[in-house]
Amino acid sequence: GINAEYMGIGDVPIVEGNHSVSQSIKVQFDEYREMVAQNMARKAQEEQQRRSGLEKALLNYKARICQHENRTQQDGLLVGLRSEQSKNGILEKVLVYLQHGCRMIKIPNKGSAKKRYFFISDDKKKIQSCEMDDFGAPVGRKKPSTSINVRDIKRIVPGQYTETFSQYGRITTNEVISTIDTDLGCYNPLPTGPITSQTVGKYFYRSFSFEFKTEKTLDLVSETDTDYEAWTYALYFLLSSTEINAPVEWGSALDLVNLAGVDQLSSDEKQLCSRCHITPNQFLNIKRELKNDKTITIYKIRSLTTLDLLRSFQVHSYFNQMA
Repeated sequence: GINAEYMGIGDVPIVEGNHSVSQSIKVQFDEYREMVAQNMARKAQEEQQRRSGLEKALLNYKARICQHENRTQQDGLLVGLRSEQSKNGILEKVLVYLQHGCRMIKIPNKGSAKKRYFFISDDKKKIQSCEMDDFGAPVGRKKPSTSINVRDIKRIVPGQYTETFSQYGRITTNEVISTIDTDLGCYNPLPTGPITSQTVGKYFYRSFSFEFKTEKTLDLVSETDTDYEAWTYALYFLLSSTEINAPVEWGSALDLVNLAGVDQLSSDEKQLCSRCHITPNQFLNIKRELKNDKTITIYKIRSLTTLDLLRSFQVHSYFNQMA
């Protein structure tokens, strides 16, 4: 009636006068105990594997939910942009998107690049950021660890021109030419990969820096083309008010000398393309389209060239002035 699983050495029956029988019983008992122990260990391992599998599945499920939410926000923005004709209508949709927020990679003065969640405050007076959980969702959004007053911003610098980018591993000025938009544009549907000193230069046209009145900078690489164009477009208008008057300007002009189509540009057109980092053929494509469509929109320019919203707006404004 004794349960073998709970038996000890003292529980093994001793057969008087027959040591071999007693020894045989003890051996069988030890073998049974070993078998029970192995079965229990196997069951424990199977249970651990089952729990690990469930936890992994839950993590993947939560990650997919987070990715789906971010993608839904981006798709909603792009759908909204197609129907908008005015800069204010576009700006309103972009601001809604940025108030929801998105992930960006912060380039450090020292150490490794780190992803953080950035968003614009409801009153549009602050740029805020917080940490993220393992799924990329914001943590501590109601009490963000970083809060920047837009009044403290001196200017926004698209590209990778600050000292922080240079120290981290920005491509040299001579190499920028290989990263500029081709005549078909530079749209990249893939999210930004891991950022290292060797890879950061590939995302030149997804990068921008906040330059503050204290001369410090906050240097960022956007996770997608959509995020980059949303931030630069919104910041252009948020900071161009008479109260703030902080420009969005490239760290240096684009050298057009060796680019195809430059000989077909007027002096003013060359100045616009150089200042806004637009290739001559991109500009000429828009110019040809204007002959057939006199009411071309910002979004139409964006679609023709895959230029971001801000540069599309600048080209659109130029043609309106010329008209």
